[in-house]
Amino acid sequence: MNFTSEIEFITEKIRSAYKTYAECGASSVMQKSHFDLVTDIDINIEKYLSAEIVKKYPDDKIHGEETSSTQALVGRTWIIDPIDGTCNMARNICLHGVQCALFVDGEPALGVIYLPHTNEIFYASVGGGAFLNGEKIHVNAGVTINNVIASMGDYSHVNGEVAKRQHDSMGFLYPKIAKIRMFGAACFDFAYVAMGKTDCTVVITKNLWDIAPGVIICKEAGAIIRNLEGEEYSYGDEGVVASANEEIADLVDESYKRSVTITDKNGEKHTFKCCLFDFDGVVVDTEKYHLIAWNKGGEKFGVTIGDEEYLPLKSTGRDYIVNYIAEKSEMTLSDEDRTYVGDTKENTYVEITRDLSEKDIVSGIEKLLMLANDKGVPCGVGSSSIFAPKIAKDLDLDKYFKVICDGSLPLPKKPAPDLFLLTARLCGFEASDCVVFEDSMAGVNAALNAGMKVVAIGGIKHPDAMLCIKDFTELEYK
Repeated sequence: MNFTSEIEFITEKIRSAYKTYAECGASSVMQKSHFDLVTDIDINIEKYLSAEIVKKYPDDKIHGEETSSTQALVGRTWIIDPIDGTCNMARNICLHGVQCALFVDGEPALGVIYLPHTNEIFYASVGGGAFLNGEKIHVNAGVTINNVIASMGDYSHVNGEVAKRQHDSMGFLYPKIAKIRMFGAACFDFAYVAMGKTDCTVVITKNLWDIAPGVIICKEAGAIIRNLEGEEYSYGDEGVVASANEEIADLVDESYKRSVTITDKNGEKHTFKCCLFDFDGVVVDTEKYHLIAWNKGGEKFGVTIGDEEYLPLKSTGRDYIVNYIAEKSEMTLSDEDRTYVGDTKENTYVEITRDLSEKDIVSGIEKLLMLANDKGVPCGVGSSSIFAPKIAKDLDLDKYFKVICDGSLPLPKKPAPDLFLLTARLCGFEASDCVVFEDSMAGVNAALNAGMKVVAIGGIKHPDAMLCIKDFTELEYK
């Protein structure tokens, strides 16, 4: 359907409205909400445009920011943003404009943006291309990542989690692209992408008046339009991303996706929203010290545990290993003897790990932890050791973990799934969202029993692990 007459009509009325009500400045500025303003200009322009639309098209409906924001998109409905960038305008900053769109039966039909201080009218109808003052415009599709200029919309005051994602996204993007801008007005964000002055914008809001005109214009100018999850954008999504090409769109997707992707032993890629770690032998190379300490505890009773013999004992907990030493001694150990074994082990371990340093951190793990933190992917520790929290703090590793659950918790020991299930829950995710990194058979089985995917670390082989690697330098992830 051709909407040429509607575009000619609304562009003329927008210019007239701004000239009549805005060029002399605002006579009243009021607090619209805790962080937002409204002026007499906003109200007067919306009333004028609404009246002119209804006069021209009596059956059409109005969905305006200031006076009719609850109007549903039925039949032909006009979207009106009388001043986009009111806070800028109220402080005599020229980064503001007027925006309108038309929806027909719930679907976008046309969009218009007027930037008064540059006398620029952007408009587009679906399937008809995008125009600036009558000349066809296109995004800067050939721009390379290192030359990208991106703009970000205002931070959300309504959803702190989304605001944090935006902050994290900017931190991810700024070392990779040329510049990041914040105009404080969606009309500039979208118009500049459409005409190639900028190459990408991220606008986080569900307000149709803020985004509908610009989305229509950018799409007709050739922009890739997605939501914050990297999917096809739908009105009502948390935010919208308009990018000049697929490479930029993919980079922004990566900056917003709170997930880590790991390649398994068959070359298949798996995406996870939460990373869980055993501690000893996975985060810090301390298992060798545990073995030394256990052998010190068993020494009085003539028991020595070999390296291979120790592998199935890892992560099973104090009581299990004390019982193993008691059985191997072929002696009848009293409760006092058993306490001696456990206490000697713990005291010895504390003593020999007193001088742990960065060289004891498992190779490659900090790189993974930093990536996960940069992408907003929570990490947690589920360890049978009671010493994990202290060692993590001493080595400044605790900053990477949202949760550290250790052996002091009154939970069944691995291979029971309880510890990993609790850690996942405290991180805020279901088992299916998690990948576990483990260096013991008991730990791998605990994760599998919890319904989680597992990467076996340290050279152990488990047929049901998605991957078995020596250390994190062998891990393929992004």
